[in-house]
Amino acid sequence: MNASSSPAVYGSRGTFGLILITTKLPEKGQMKITYNGSYNFYKRTVTPELVDNGYDWTTSYLEAYTNSYATDPTNINNVFRFSRAWYSELERRNSDPSYEKWRINPADNRYEYFGNTNWYKIFYKDYTTGHQHNLSITGGTDKASYYVSGRFFHQDGIYNAGDERYNQYNVLAKGTVQATKWLRVENTTSFMSRFSHQPTLTTGGQSFTVTPTRMMNHQGFPMTLEKNPDGTWTDAAVYMGCAGFVEGNTWREDDKFDLNNKTKFTSISSRTCWSARSTSATIATTPSATCSPCPTPITRGPKVRANVPRPRGTRSATTTANAWPATPC
Repeated sequence: MNASSSPAVYGSRGTFGLILITTKLPEKGQMKITYNGSYNFYKRTVTPELVDNGYDWTTSYLEAYTNSYATDPTNINNVFRFSRAWYSELERRNSDPSYEKWRINPADNRYEYFGNTNWYKIFYKDYTTGHQHNLSITGGTDKASYYVSGRFFHQDGIYNAGDERYNQYNVLAKGTVQATKWLRVENTTSFMSRFSHQPTLTTGGQSFTVTPTRMMNHQGFPMTLEKNPDGTWTDAAVYMGCAGFVEGNTWREDDKFDLNNKTKFTSISSRTCWSARSTSATIATTPSATCSPCPTPITRGPKVRANVPRPRGTRSATTTANAWPATPC
């Protein structure tokens, strides 16, 4: 909606255009059931280009480090050890793919790695999936009508391990009952339930809410490997959280539930409307064109803030939830 009259109705921001959203109302007549669902594929819009060759990455790192400090590093960051002997072996194994990407250093009996690992592909899927289902039921008569709708949405996570998932349930129920000739009761109830399971990173027994990308910048060097030849996790895999993701022992869950309820009572004879939401209530009285103004103010109920105006027209009187309007004119 975008028109010159919008600011007069919706304020100064109306000049930027408006989107009006209305909810469905109960429909009288035979019961009507509607269902629709979808299965979706989600693919990331941007994929980073990473250097996944261990020798090329180390050569660039070594050049940058020596230009800055005029000496060789003893470690790459704070875990992966560096030496010229290891760098020469990395170059030799990079030139011949038949060599193993690891060895045990005889000097200290520790593993050394010469890999070409793309940690981004180890952690993240190329795409993920989701599905949703919507069901609505409506119907009624002149005396009563109803509308009930529900939605279920599920989406898988973006990680290859860790069982990341998100579920959401929505329910909306609206009903109208003509209780008497002069009283109509309307109720709207809705709730939303959300649940998520997300793998988290852990180091030294502590869990941090950080992404794997952050730890890849810290320890995800391509010459590292995911596992040792004996099946144990490498230091890099543990530091980046890959081990915890796969084993499923580091995670967090969030569960939230929202409930809203609103009931409205409308008196047809006096055109008096009483609506209640939670513990608050508002009474609005509108004299009809054929009704004479009330000769006395509202006196029933505590904390009366305003009287029904004597001139004919449309005004409102507000009182607290435990008050009740005076007898209609």
